[in-house]
Amino acid sequence: MAYTTIDNPELYFQVKTYTGDGNDDRNIVFDVTDTTMQPDFLWSARRDSGDNLSIYDSVRGDGKELRTAESGGEYDRSDNIQALNSNGFQVGTDGQVNASGGTYVSWGWKAGTTSGIAGSADITPNAYSFNQTAGFSIVTYNGTDVNGNTVLHGLGSVPQVIFVKRRVSSGYDWVVYHKNDVAGLYLNSDGNNNDSSSTNLCFHRHTPTPTQFHF
Repeated sequence: MAYTTIDNPELYFQVKTYTGDGNDDRNIVFDVTDTTMQPDFLWSARRDSGDNLSIYDSVRGDGKELRTAESGGEYDRSDNIQALNSNGFQVGTDGQVNASGGTYVSWGWKAGTTSGIAGSADITPNAYSFNQTAGFSIVTYNGTDVNGNTVLHGLGSVPQVIFVKRRVSSGYDWVVYHKNDVAGLYLNSDGNNNDSSSTNLCFHRHTPTPTQFHF
């Protein structure tokens, strides 16, 4: 039998389903009892209604929400996902995460390395957290408005999927790179291919490298 290099995937990824109770400062704990995992990236969804799916991460900090189906910028929230804990997360009273009787699911990924990012690029992240074993990385950076500039990602191997979102200002869609897409194309959050050889240049028609991606 073949084995992956990750003997225990629960050290790097866990899923939690729960029912809301409407109480503030509620701690939600992952179900796996013999393995603790502090999520660095949490994607949360309400299952019984059409509320926004929300994304939080340790790099941007507590209370910083991005919504997967919106072109808006980052929200500052105190009543949604309030904190990422040592083995789960804390929720407030907002209906997106903890309405009484509401049903929810959250997916959590661990990164964890926050210093020593390798490589040389045009843009060094302002902050980052990555995990080379799991092949997962979160970076924040300031854009330069220069086509072809490179950004460090920390993985030490070529990323297969990249999600990019502008955090300030509204009207800027999510941009998605996938290894199986045609060079010169990118996906927006509606799932539509866009020709990045036109004025909407993304990823500069280059595949990423083990240390950086182009923009």
